[in-house]
Amino acid sequence: MLLRAAVANGLVNKGIALGKLGRKEGETAAYDELLSRFGEASEFELREPVAKGLFNKSVNLGTLRRHREQAAALEELVMRCGHDRELGIQQIVRIALDELAILRSKGAEPES
Repeated sequence: MLLRAAVANGLVNKGIALGKLGRKEGETAAYDELLSRFGEASEFELREPVAKGLFNKSVNLGTLRRHREQAAALEELVMRCGHDRELGIQQIVRIALDELAILRSKGAEPES
């Protein structure tokens, strides 16, 4: 479990680092890899990095002005993590809901 958690956190950190280097597509790819590998995990040590990765992905997509994809990432975050009882994850979900409301008020609905 410790190894899987380290890999998950490493992918979040990789995304952040790539974003700081201006490699926005690479940043999104790192978060997508995180979701592909750990998105269905039930252990807290993996759920928290997944929530962070999804939120960071949404921020990155917003920076790229890909607002429909940003809204879709936020909806996925709420769907995956909305019922989580962990405080840190609840805080991420609350922020995601606020961001999603702002996007919707501007007409950015996810594509079906």
